[in-house]
Amino acid sequence: MGSIIALTNPKGGVGKSTVAVHLAAWCYREGRRTVLVDADAQGASSLWLQEEAEPAIPISRLQPPDEILDQVPRLSSKFDVLERGTRRRRSQEPGRPCRVPPH
Repeated sequence: MGSIIALTNPKGGVGKSTVAVHLAAWCYREGRRTVLVDADAQGASSLWLQEEAEPAIPISRLQPPDEILDQVPRLSSKFDVLERGTRRRRSQEPGRPCRVPPH
């Protein structure tokens, strides 16, 4: 199973998309099987990655929480690195990692 890197923050404009795209491109260039899961409604990471940064990296756009919880474990079995940029729900404790339950 691959690594899942979740970039979350409830506030917009803090650099989640920028970090996700740069980290995904770096991992891909290092030879890791990388996919970017864009869970943000704006889809900025997907657009930037496809158009400018590294068009060869697969992108998966997931929106509803059930779809994310269903698909992320499946994707992590196919890739070494999984990037995920989204806004964290305020109900989650700050500083605690978001973990995807085993499937």
